[in-house]
Amino acid sequence: MNWKLRSTGLLIVALAGILMAGGKATAQKPDSKDEKPLTKETAMLAKVFFKYHGMDALSQKLHGKMTLHMGEVDIKVDFESTLISAQPNQFRIVSKVTFLGEEKHGTVYSDGKSVWDWDEDAKQYSVQPFEPIIKDSDKFTGWVMDRAGVDMTLIFFLQAANYDALKLPKGIEKMNLESAIEIKNYPTQEIDGTKMYLVPVPKDGKKGGKLEGAVTLYVDAKEMLVRRMQMNIKFDDDKNSKDKSSMEMLVTYDAIKSDTKLTDQDFTFTPPADATKVDLVKPVFSRAFDR
Repeated sequence: MNWKLRSTGLLIVALAGILMAGGKATAQKPDSKDEKPLTKETAMLAKVFFKYHGMDALSQKLHGKMTLHMGEVDIKVDFESTLISAQPNQFRIVSKVTFLGEEKHGTVYSDGKSVWDWDEDAKQYSVQPFEPIIKDSDKFTGWVMDRAGVDMTLIFFLQAANYDALKLPKGIEKMNLESAIEIKNYPTQEIDGTKMYLVPVPKDGKKGGKLEGAVTLYVDAKEMLVRRMQMNIKFDDDKNSKDKSSMEMLVTYDAIKSDTKLTDQDFTFTPPADATKVDLVKPVFSRAFDR
């Protein structure tokens, strides 16, 4: 298969670097002449972040459909995941990715101390300590999104993550968002009978890159939960215009609960008798594109 198809997984996980760049935004003092106004989009994104960050538990299912435009070829990808998570940093993600008619399965477990990546198809698993992973917030963001299928809500939830990944101003948790800006007047759209806020996620401000991307969260105006996520990403090869690539993705969420009763056992992996331990198991969202 063409090398570009084999590298399609990199195109997908690159979204983490484009849209959640671990921005180093700094908070300005209220009386600072350099203070930038807090936009309604930034305020709404902060409200969503702190909604999830304040939950004790989160369980949900997500379904995603992706279309990859590779030159003159269009490729469809379907994926689904089931997530359970508990504070501060426990989670389990069971995923299935269907690409070119082939299914790949994978599960990642974290008990907050160790992380297990389980390749159900090859019967292989790896384990690594959790603490080194979270030391670099930029790398941690990409690490989580690679395993969560670019699902941002897990980043919102985990205590190991922080709002730097969303390029929110430091100290924003101390602001009164309702009075700082008229969030109550944020426009809504009715989608499938539910009023939604359409909240853009800022992308990396670096210039000169070949990748361009955008992501929009569809947030339930009543519950402040993400119900949909729409993504678009483009890759432009200046040397060969025929090699331009792009991706469109729509993710929907259902069965969202914050009162699920979970135990430590839910986040611990016990290897099957026929499993083999290896140094590193690649996430299913990377393995699915290996050909």
